[in-house]
Amino acid sequence: MAQVLESAEGSEQRVLHVVELLQQLVPYDQCALLEAQPGREPRLVVVPAVAPDERALLTESLMSLFGQLIEDHERVGDPGEGR
Repeated sequence: MAQVLESAEGSEQRVLHVVELLQQLVPYDQCALLEAQPGREPRLVVVPAVAPDERALLTESLMSLFGQLIEDHERVGDPGEGR
């Protein structure tokens, strides 16, 4: 998968290909990748494709989970601090 993502050329197709590969490895009916960068709209890649309303709900759920992870990390702090 890392080799597929090495280049920025055709990045959207590369990400889709990685999610398709991940779906083969992970025993779930659906795989998703959320790309969230500061100042940009989140981008969701889902395999297989879903209806727009389901896509919006999935994006909202993943953004909420992502926010919780960030909050937990900030609350706990860097494990390397204080050494």
